[in-house]
Amino acid sequence: MTNCKCKDDKTVDSFKDQSLMDLNLFSNNMFIPQAVLTLPPIFTKKGNNIHLNSIVTLEIAADGSSEPISIDIDYILQRITNNGIPMNLATIRLQREFTNESNNLINTITPNLTWVDYPDTGIHTYRIFIQEAGPCANVDTICAQTRALNALVIKH
Repeated sequence: MTNCKCKDDKTVDSFKDQSLMDLNLFSNNMFIPQAVLTLPPIFTKKGNNIHLNSIVTLEIAADGSSEPISIDIDYILQRITNNGIPMNLATIRLQREFTNESNNLINTITPNLTWVDYPDTGIHTYRIFIQEAGPCANVDTICAQTRALNALVIKH
C-alpha cells in the first residue's frame, strides 16, 4: 500500500451478513420499520477505516386495484457504537410510483450503498435499517428479499 504508515501487524478483516429469506416490511396497510441486515460487532482502533457495501432487493406487490402505486422509503446505513444509539451514516430515499394496469403488479427495486467509515476506537455494529419516509399508497406488501451487507476493516 502506497503511503501507508502501517506497522507489521497490518491486516484486513472481513465481516458479512446475508440472507435469501423473505422479510415483510409492509403488510395490512402498516409499515414495519426494522433492521434487515446487521453485522456482528467490530472492534476498531483510531485510524482504522471500514469499507461497507450493501444491497437489498425489495419486492412491491399490489392487486385488486387499478390505482397508481407509490412508495416512499428510507434505506439507511447505521452505526451503533458501544451499544449506544444508532447513528445514521447515509440514507437513500426511495420514492417510486408504478402503474397497476394489470391489477396484479409485482415490481422490484434494488437499492445499494457503498460507504467508507472512519470510526473512533470502540466496538461498532453496522446495520441496514429500512423505514417509511412518507406514505406508501395502494400497496399490499413490501418484502425484503435477497440482501447482503459486507465490511472490510483496514487496520493501520
